[in-house]
Amino acid sequence: MPHLIDPPPATPSPRHPIAWWPAAVLLGFVSVTLALTLLDSSRSFQQRNLTFLAITIGYTPLFLIWWGILSDAPRSWRLGGVLSAFTLVALIAASFRVTGVSGDLRPILESRWKSTPSIAPITTPTQGPGNNTNAAPKPAPNSSFTHFLGNQRDVAVHGIRLDPDWINRPPSILWQQTVGPAWSGFTIANGLAFTQEQDGDQEVVAALSLETGQRVWQQKHPGRYATTIAGEGPRSSPTLDQQRVFTLGAAGTLSAFNQSDGTLLWRVSLTELAGSRVPEWGFASAPLVVSNRVIVVAAGAKPVWAFDVATGKPVWSSDENGSNYGSVSLVELSGQSQLVHFGSRSVVALDPTDGRLLWKHPFGTGMPLVANPIVISSNRLAISAGYGVGAELIEATPNPDSGWDVRQIWSSRRLKAKFANPIRIADALYGLDDGMLAAIRLDTGEPLWKEGRWGHGQGLRVGDSYLLMAESGELLLLQPTPDGPNLRARFPVFTDKTWNPIALAGDLLLVRNDRLAACLRLPLVP
Repeated sequence: MPHLIDPPPATPSPRHPIAWWPAAVLLGFVSVTLALTLLDSSRSFQQRNLTFLAITIGYTPLFLIWWGILSDAPRSWRLGGVLSAFTLVALIAASFRVTGVSGDLRPILESRWKSTPSIAPITTPTQGPGNNTNAAPKPAPNSSFTHFLGNQRDVAVHGIRLDPDWINRPPSILWQQTVGPAWSGFTIANGLAFTQEQDGDQEVVAALSLETGQRVWQQKHPGRYATTIAGEGPRSSPTLDQQRVFTLGAAGTLSAFNQSDGTLLWRVSLTELAGSRVPEWGFASAPLVVSNRVIVVAAGAKPVWAFDVATGKPVWSSDENGSNYGSVSLVELSGQSQLVHFGSRSVVALDPTDGRLLWKHPFGTGMPLVANPIVISSNRLAISAGYGVGAELIEATPNPDSGWDVRQIWSSRRLKAKFANPIRIADALYGLDDGMLAAIRLDTGEPLWKEGRWGHGQGLRVGDSYLLMAESGELLLLQPTPDGPNLRARFPVFTDKTWNPIALAGDLLLVRNDRLAACLRLPLVP
């Protein structure tokens, strides 16, 4: 019988090396695209950040397709890698939530287990660490801050000077309180500080004691605006006259209250009256009181409306010129009082008596226009906007034949005010240019300097000083000149994103964000 020979053992198939080259090509392409995006100075930080995020999210699936199908890696490796990627994404989504974005549209992540404060009931006394650490003096009878951006709505507080020596005379926090979500600021009169908040499905108007921070009264009405990008709650600051408080909610409710006790005097729905819809970023116009009328931007076919301050009855509405997110300002140009506001891709001037169009000047690219115009001289205005737009100096003069002649003196992309209002000191404009402090010449628009990234905060001119609440929640005192920003002092107040306008009455500064409010006493020059 023949001897059987066992067959040789089977030789395992050689393992293919991992095909790294598709990933290398893809990575190189993505890297170049991201670098070009970040270095493209022709686009705003917001546009660059959005593009960066879109590229990152958009190309991630291509890497997974390469690894799972085209990499030639062992099947178990490929399956394990894809499952690990999905597991990591699921864990991140389960552990964190996007609570909003920065002023440059960068996502802000927060642990899902972190609690958020709620509005304290009206009967709850002020308590908690950091509250009432110093006894606040009774405010001077004439200390007030009655309108958004100041008593004259000119981004300035007049008649006082701030002491920059915060080393030896630092600010003191007199009280701190939780508040409901909102980007509203404070206004101040008669020992009360007024602001707006969100409480669930209701908007809140609250009056706090300037001395203690305790709630004196609050009123609620149905209405809610909330998006991940824009945040939650009202975005307009209350406006005060001698006896009343006027507020505009983000959902379009215009109300008037008695200052002392919060009694509702009248209320109007702008969406019903003007036939408008809630704008993409919510109603944001701070009411303006001119004589016996309160004026707001209502959007819709007739974007600006004037109401009787006592009854809330409409007095006039403007013709179609579009609307935007800035507030109406009363200015005087060439000897005539005018209501200036941002329309659709334009700055518009109306007659205060009847809302008649005086002039219109093209401005903007279709993105939001927010920062209020600044009066530069008897017939010149400086205007600025973010999203890559920049600043312009325009001149408006009456023309017997055509009504008004409006011309551009200069334009500059070196001061792009997204929503922080620039200030004027002497012969220069200073402001946040896409989050960096910048200065340009008033006569030519030429850049002077740009330094210091403070984000998209809010500030006021106080004498020759610039009091700035940075987006980070840090209070800064600068004395800018054409030579530089001259940062004199800084004081930490909050640790969260702070977009809200600030208010200064005498030496008492009211600041807040969408979670906390505080009253600080600032040192003044004797």
